[in-house]
Amino acid sequence: MLEWMALFLVCYVVGSIPSAYLLAKWLRGVDIRTIGYRNAGVANIWRQLSPKAAVLVLLIDAGKGIAAVSIAKKFMPGDTATMLAGIAAVAGHNWPAFLRFHGGRGAATAIGVLTSVLPFVAVPLAVFSIIPLWVTNRFTVALLCIFIPMPFLAWKFDAPSHLVWFSIALPVLVLLSHLLAELLWPGKPPIPVPEAPRSA
Repeated sequence: MLEWMALFLVCYVVGSIPSAYLLAKWLRGVDIRTIGYRNAGVANIWRQLSPKAAVLVLLIDAGKGIAAVSIAKKFMPGDTATMLAGIAAVAGHNWPAFLRFHGGRGAATAIGVLTSVLPFVAVPLAVFSIIPLWVTNRFTVALLCIFIPMPFLAWKFDAPSHLVWFSIALPVLVLLSHLLAELLWPGKPPIPVPEAPRSA
């Protein structure tokens, strides 16, 4: 029991690394959670700072999911441990203790987890999602192109049933963070990012 708790805690801490928050502080000196859509995630960085900054945050946040699964595979092999690690990483990203439990939405970290657990499905979908992202300039559309077909394709390619259900459960956790945000800030419009200070 203790080893399971330790695994969850370690992967939660990995997921809690606040890449968007730190990058926004470094680039603009602002708390990303107080501007735009009030979360420390890739989409908010994309809209409020720049696409280049968002790509960096995307890679780091997806890397957190990959790292969590890798830790589980190394120390506690088995799908149960990897699924627990993935959930812990997404939970850490969404509700990080370092930021008083106000983080991102977990989509990028979830993608990192799923590319490690179901690479034969998640990797092609992640690559394909670049097209709708480029066409619409909306992360939500790209995420839907990843998360909606994933369980069907996982089932089609004979993935174990528990991993098929996991490919449903993890996006649900992402959706839960969105719903909780709506409850906290119902109907509030985005807050524009302040301009960077100009040098004299």
